[in-house]
Amino acid sequence: MKHSFLFYALSAFAFALRLTSPASADVILFDSYTPPGTLGGGSSANSGIATEISVTSNLAITSLAVNNGMGSAGNLRFAILSVPLHQFLYLSPPKAFAADAAGELTWKQSDPLSFTFLAGNQYAVGYLRDVDANDFLDSVAESSNGVTSTLKCDCLDGFANPSFSHQCFTGVDQAIRLIGVPEPATTTLLLLGMLGCGWRRR
Repeated sequence: MKHSFLFYALSAFAFALRLTSPASADVILFDSYTPPGTLGGGSSANSGIATEISVTSNLAITSLAVNNGMGSAGNLRFAILSVPLHQFLYLSPPKAFAADAAGELTWKQSDPLSFTFLAGNQYAVGYLRDVDANDFLDSVAESSNGVTSTLKCDCLDGFANPSFSHQCFTGVDQAIRLIGVPEPATTTLLLLGMLGCGWRRR
């Protein structure tokens, strides 16, 4: 009876641990912006920019974000391209954003998505816009969770039917964030379950 009670107690604890895990909240897995921006300015409508990154371990994301200043309300499309072929691997539908105050930069996040960056590959992550915007870049090669900025930026053309234009900056990166949900404490949960089963059998 005592062992059965312990089994149910451990099972309840494991369930509660899963419910309260940080996995229930989005977290920033990679952030390429170290302020203040050192390069940038006005960027024309119907164009875009993407930061090149290298990946050393698989990383799944559920959304991404970019940092810019929009002088008027408009739409953004979030994009992920392969490098060096610069093929679009992900391109979001247009998403509307309000105008920013003069001189203000704000983070603009995509709708939920599902994408996995694969180890040993390089990508370009950024956005396209249908209005003028201000982009500011920095010269720090940020690195976290197996993702590192290579300090290269690619310029993109168009909005409705975008394409890669050319590599327009080196030594700097555009402000992007990769956002995801961390894995729950799977090992802990497994150990608790095994312990509970062991006690039940005794």
